[in-house]
Amino acid sequence: MTSPKKRSHILRVAAFFPFLVAVRYGQTTNATLLGDVTDTSSAVVPGATVTVRSKGTGLERIVTTNESGTYRVFPLNPGSYEVIVTKEGFRTQTAPEVILEVAGNVKLDFHLDVGQIAETVNVSAVAPMLQTQDASVGGVVTTQELQRIPVNGRNYTRLIMLMPGSSDQGGSQSKGTISGTQLISINGQRRQDNNYTVDGVDNNFMLMNSPGASPPMDSIQEFKVANNTSAEFGRSMGANVNMVVKSGTRDLHGSLYE
Repeated sequence: MTSPKKRSHILRVAAFFPFLVAVRYGQTTNATLLGDVTDTSSAVVPGATVTVRSKGTGLERIVTTNESGTYRVFPLNPGSYEVIVTKEGFRTQTAPEVILEVAGNVKLDFHLDVGQIAETVNVSAVAPMLQTQDASVGGVVTTQELQRIPVNGRNYTRLIMLMPGSSDQGGSQSKGTISGTQLISINGQRRQDNNYTVDGVDNNFMLMNSPGASPPMDSIQEFKVANNTSAEFGRSMGANVNMVVKSGTRDLHGSLYE
């Protein structure tokens, strides 16, 4: 028989679990940047300073490499970044244009040259064709595609058809055409088995097994359609449609449509 004191402890733990789940889901849109810093002889460079600066907001994240010369920066909002690596006795290296996509996991290595820290070397940051940091398979519909591709009804779900392996299965169950959403099969899986999130928050219409709210096209920064994802994208066996809504920047901008 459980004592009153033990039952009270169990209740407190149970009440805390929903908070843990909410935090975990809130992390799903964030990107990760990691890599190794070495010198020209391929020896690791511990204690190097890595500065990751958002080009949209100017906000910075600063970390140092560990004893293995490795750095990791998480969480980062999707967007464009400048990455600067400095270490006394070496030239500063800068990657001026690093694009991080929603839930991306990008590895960017640096090879420092001996010299004065005031000397700067720009490097070209090219995303690898094959990312080995995670096993997910899918693609991203970018801001440029959202802005330039005409969409009937201005509903983002129609752009899921741009992804390889997708097939149009009509409206969301019997009433999907009322909301304008599309229910799409990804890689042959059941069309009701996809999972939809907005900024890491559940966005599913449970009654009809279909996408939930559809933000205005102009408010969406990008979204990712992925299969074979990690446990944080659980709930459904189908694809995960992970959307990020635009955040503010230092520049004034807007849109107009009729």
